Amino acid sequence: GLRLRHPHWHAQFPVYIVYIQFSKFTIMINEAFAKVLKRLRTKKNLNQEAFGFECEIHRTYVSQLERGLKSPSLKTLYKISTVLEISLEELMRLLEKEMKRVSPDQL
Repeated sequence: GLRLRHPHWHAQFPVYIVYIQFSKFTIMINEAFAKVLKRLRTKKNLNQEAFGFECEIHRTYVSQLERGLKSPSLKTLYKISTVLEISLEELMRLLEKEMKRVSPDQL
């Protein structure tokens, strides 16, 4: 959710600092996806740069995904599954399995 802090005054207008708080579930699913992605990518013997090139995404974005800092779009998930030569269904199955392994009480 979003949380607003007290306004700070700048140039006679209130400026609100917005803090985005990620839910525990968002953090959990991002971290689970990160583990699955890194495991599958390294199994294919691809470094982040080569993998990113094949997926048409930047290496730094691959790094962010693998550290659980970003959530991929459906388009990116499709590209990832294609490069990894697995179905989206299998990718989601592996994600669900990882989530249950990491935090079964949260699901």
